[in-house]
Amino acid sequence: MKPALVRSSSTLRIRVIIFALAVLLVLAAQTGARAVERTAVDFSYPSLSGEFYVSGTVTFPPGLVKKAENILVQKNGRDEVALKLTVLETWDDGSILNADVIFVASTADRASYTMCYGDDVKGAKRMEKTAVLPTIAFSVGGAPRTEEKVNMDVGALNVTVDRSPPLFYYWHIVPVVIIIAVVIIRSRRAGKALS
Repeated sequence: MKPALVRSSSTLRIRVIIFALAVLLVLAAQTGARAVERTAVDFSYPSLSGEFYVSGTVTFPPGLVKKAENILVQKNGRDEVALKLTVLETWDDGSILNADVIFVASTADRASYTMCYGDDVKGAKRMEKTAVLPTIAFSVGGAPRTEEKVNMDVGALNVTVDRSPPLFYYWHIVPVVIIIAVVIIRSRRAGKALS
């Protein structure tokens, strides 16, 4: 009876060791897969010609982006693009929660842009100062853009051209239509009274 018990306990130990190794391999694979995250930068090219800024706020999961240097934007999936990055908020562990990202694009070279972030990413190209260029909003990962406007910084004056005015922008049309309707109804009544 003792040899069977010894065999079952050694078999159980081997199974536990194999299970632990499998769990470690799965965890290592997940950690390695999250070392560099890539997501598409979505924006619409404006009708103007030349260069413009592409700007947006990006939200990261906790613990994924520890430093601002762990974020970069690539043009056509290869070339790193210079960007200006401002950390807006951080998680409790010190990793980045929200960051404002600005980079330059051109209507002459309509390229696709990808944002890369994670521990293995080392972004080297940074912009210190921004010039006077129009700004277009972007989103990442297919999320809708939060703003549909073009900002044009012109020194101390900031001109905003809203591309999607709200319905209340046309409030003045309602009284005009009412006045025209009243005039037409009265003229018809007056025409019937004369005949």
